[in-house]
Amino acid sequence: SSNTLDNALPYVRIDLNKAAPGTLVTLASTEPTSSIKDLLTQFVSGYNTLRSALNSATAAGSETVSAGALAGDTGAREMMRKLASLTTTPLATSGTYKTLSDLGIGTNPDGTLKLDTTRLNAAIAADPQGVAQMINPAVSTAATPGLAKVVSDLKTALEDPSGALTASKAKYDQLATSYAKAMEKLNSQMSDYETRLTTLYTAM
Repeated sequence: SSNTLDNALPYVRIDLNKAAPGTLVTLASTEPTSSIKDLLTQFVSGYNTLRSALNSATAAGSETVSAGALAGDTGAREMMRKLASLTTTPLATSGTYKTLSDLGIGTNPDGTLKLDTTRLNAAIAADPQGVAQMINPAVSTAATPGLAKVVSDLKTALEDPSGALTASKAKYDQLATSYAKAMEKLNSQMSDYETRLTTLYTAM
């Protein structure tokens, strides 16, 4: 229905520029520089949403502001530390661009990220294939893991049985069980107290 095919190959858009009935043609491709830029923009936006939530949850508090629900929690702090390392984690071992910081992604004082689009555009213009391979390699390897693999590894490390988030979850699960038992005991005591008062006032 149009000269653009979006579903012929996974994650590939084919633009048909001319017809050649009966003639074999070779499909050429160009690096999806706009897609890489969009991906990094979305990554920074998603990262900042998470980091802002963590900043609020771990806020120490003051005389006028209440502390966050996770203030002092080691699991949340470890998560923030690992997230902060993403901009300097090597995504490639060769080439001009190896880390997100090389592409213009920096850190604000509050831990959120900022994207220098001028620097990113310059990197894409200078080496579009290298940038694309660094961010989204055709095959993820130890030398060139790609952004998705690095983020996935971070999540796995945090949720490992010995990971920081797992330890925090176990602590809060234990507290929840303890509080539930305490509430059950309190309810029982209140019921007994009510019975005693009823008996007392009836006798009076």
